[in-house]
Amino acid sequence: MNNFPRVLVCGAGSIGQRHIKNLQSLNVNVSAWRNRRVLAEELSAKYGIIVHADLDRGLEQADAVVIATSTNTHIDIALKAAKQSKAIYMEKPIAKSFSEIAPLVGEISKNNNIVEVGFQLR
Repeated sequence: MNNFPRVLVCGAGSIGQRHIKNLQSLNVNVSAWRNRRVLAEELSAKYGIIVHADLDRGLEQADAVVIATSTNTHIDIALKAAKQSKAIYMEKPIAKSFSEIAPLVGEISKNNNIVEVGFQLR
């Protein structure tokens, strides 16, 4: 392991895998979180990375998080990351509805997290 940042990529569909490849090309220490164990093992073998089954453990070992999961999970993951003062990159949309965003905004403001929202072009 080098002195580069440790980034946890949450979600490993096509977009998550693109983030993994891009981060690896920058020599970032990449790990991932995937809740489906069989797919997690495949991901680990494909990219040579640690794939966490436990989100909290993965976040503890990361400096930043990329959230590339389904939209309905974005806020929960981002809240956990914000509470641990992690930098956050989240794929759009942030949430299913605007009303879900308020708790995250509050936590980000309290912890002064670095947050970016965007999307990968295919």
